[in-house]
Amino acid sequence: MTSEQEGPELITASRSIADEVVAVVAHEGAKVDELARYGAVRAIVLKGRTRDPRALAGAIAALTREEGAELVLSMASKSVREAFARAAHSLGAPFITDCLELKVEGGVVRATRLVLGGGYAATVEADAFPVFATLMPGRVAPQEVGSGAGIEVREVEVNGPVNGELKEVRPIERSAADLTKAEVIVSVGRGFKKKEDLRLAEELAQVLGAEIGCSRPIAGDLKWLPEDRHIGLSGKWVSPKLYLAIGISGQMQHVVGIRRSKVIVAINNDPNAPIHKEADYSVVADLYQFLPVLTRKLREARR
Repeated sequence: MTSEQEGPELITASRSIADEVVAVVAHEGAKVDELARYGAVRAIVLKGRTRDPRALAGAIAALTREEGAELVLSMASKSVREAFARAAHSLGAPFITDCLELKVEGGVVRATRLVLGGGYAATVEADAFPVFATLMPGRVAPQEVGSGAGIEVREVEVNGPVNGELKEVRPIERSAADLTKAEVIVSVGRGFKKKEDLRLAEELAQVLGAEIGCSRPIAGDLKWLPEDRHIGLSGKWVSPKLYLAIGISGQMQHVVGIRRSKVIVAINNDPNAPIHKEADYSVVADLYQFLPVLTRKLREARR
């Protein structure tokens, strides 16, 4: 199951472990020809109550039975995790979340996934099909294999749920940025005392041509930034050329999402903060004093 943005990566990854890839898209108006170019042989477009994970789970379970699918894959996201968990439970099927690698060998699915807050990687196995799994993004480079012409498409109405009633759907606030493709990221954490102070990081990002990211508390708890700015184990995994961690302590849940960065710069007034152990360069300083100076010097250098 895929979104239009994640489709090429998911289908490319699926093609390496499956004989036939059927793309299931949970939104109308999807450009299925684009998905076919990456190896999908058929496409199923879901319509109706696709935002209700209970209704979506019922549709996914029904399609799994109908298609005789052995692997049901998606990129990792909160909404998909819930829908897949419900669908897998209804079928008595295993569900493996947040896989770094996934292989099928001798009728056994073997997956490598992070455990214990992202500090360790474990290999798990499942030999009862179907197997549901979510894949972590950014692990596979999309590869085109055809023109995408002539793909078979059918539409399926998502109804339900059977129990309960969906009262309201509130869209999540999203930004226009895709942090997974950003070359420079300025990321903010709890070292900032109030939301208005984020302007210090925003001014630096403007000078560097960078995108703004954040640790989980900034987006999840304080709601200072949209959720798609959250970087870490349960957020975005990024691989910029330069990552500036400002006022971020560096707990493992955040570090997991930034380890593919080429250069990490930490700015934190606590010399014992864990982020310094992950950084290529560390600045032990008060961000309120350091950032204005850094921004001014960079502006002067670019004149």
